[in-house]
Amino acid sequence: MTTIDGLIRLVPPPAEPVDAQGDWREVEAALGLELPADFKTLIERYGRGQFVDLITPLTPFGAHDLRIQRAQRLLDSERSFREKYPDLP
Repeated sequence: MTTIDGLIRLVPPPAEPVDAQGDWREVEAALGLELPADFKTLIERYGRGQFVDLITPLTPFGAHDLRIQRAQRLLDSERSFREKYPDLP
């Protein structure tokens, strides 16, 4: 059983997830990196939402284009760290 299967067993996803579908290639091109498959599966299954009022996966789809810009700024600010430690996830 995968991690997402365990999560689905504990917290069934909504029947119609909000902002769950879009072009991942476009998002990854904008960010300049490939996003993990399990993150993409999480977004595709659950869409926009929140777990236990604490964890809020940010979907790059829907009317939230600023999230991609925010992610780009974060990646840019951490670029030197990632270049210095390329083996870290």
